[in-house]
Amino acid sequence: MTIRRTYGVIFFLVITVLLNGCSDTNKQVDGSQGLTIPKSPIMALELNSSNVSYNKIQNNRILKVGSSSDISNMVYNINANVTAYTKILSKGKELNNVEIYIEKNDNVYRLNNFYNADNLKLSPGGNMLVYRTFKKDSLESAQGIKVYDINHNKEMRINKDSLVSGTLYEWLDEDNLLYYAVKNGKTDSDKIYKYNFTSKKEEVYLDKINGYCTYFTVEKGNILFFSKLGDDTNLSYYYKNTGKVKTLNNNFSDIYDSVYNAVTKEFFILARDKYGVTGLFKVNVENNTCKRVNYDFPKLINKDGGISADTNGNVYFSGTSGNSDNPQYDIYMYNINDNSINLLSSHPSNYIVISSN
Repeated sequence: MTIRRTYGVIFFLVITVLLNGCSDTNKQVDGSQGLTIPKSPIMALELNSSNVSYNKIQNNRILKVGSSSDISNMVYNINANVTAYTKILSKGKELNNVEIYIEKNDNVYRLNNFYNADNLKLSPGGNMLVYRTFKKDSLESAQGIKVYDINHNKEMRINKDSLVSGTLYEWLDEDNLLYYAVKNGKTDSDKIYKYNFTSKKEEVYLDKINGYCTYFTVEKGNILFFSKLGDDTNLSYYYKNTGKVKTLNNNFSDIYDSVYNAVTKEFFILARDKYGVTGLFKVNVENNTCKRVNYDFPKLINKDGGISADTNGNVYFSGTSGNSDNPQYDIYMYNINDNSINLLSSHPSNYIVISSN
């Protein structure tokens, strides 16, 4: 999972230029500039005004393991020994000026041929990093998505005339990237496309979208996606092997984040229902059921706080039972064995749940 900033409007990013080598402003730097933070499969980042505290979540406890300043958008892969994050250089009115740091084994790489970058996503094996960039301190200065080959220390850009919607891109596998996009100047071209970095070819992956897509996630080639058409909304599931699309639910107004629970074989999603209430829901695709998990404890869910599941199937998220207009959140765990929700954090704060991909 990543530290995400949610913007009020969906805008489109242009995928530009051609596959090329590393820019002159992207380079390897002294390894001492990297983070030395012990990682665990699931972590909680506590974002304070001046620094970020790193916390392991283990044995139903939150343990602080370090802190640093001006860090955001952190993603990592324990097996590949890779960590990527943005470091804030200066504050802006709409966007902060940042650099990306990538750590792999004893090497540290710095990327800074942009003003701002966010929504970092590592490929499943931790060899590639995709992110979107902005040219200046303006949400209207979107440059497009970029891909960095960590193993070969080079930037890779996609030569396709596609307009990618916001943050709607996900890794299918180590060599294929999925994104929801429209073709410039072409009607009825809004689809989920796949780009293969070996063949350098783009092809349609999913075109059976009723309306426009605002969220999707991938699980073993299948896609859980959310679409809107006028006042109608649909949470649907695409089976890659059969090409069929199954409608699951039409009672949500927005989907914010999700995690697939391999133990229960369910999706746990952070979503807002038609009544305007944001909650934690579990969706069973095969049984076509959708149930809300939280009610009064916690009363409110942090839609930007991340969500993760451990190897035992327990689900971690942030929320609060307070009623403040500017609430601080705690870390909670949903225990699948007894269907209980447990408070883990010792104090409320601005927490983000992340996990190794």
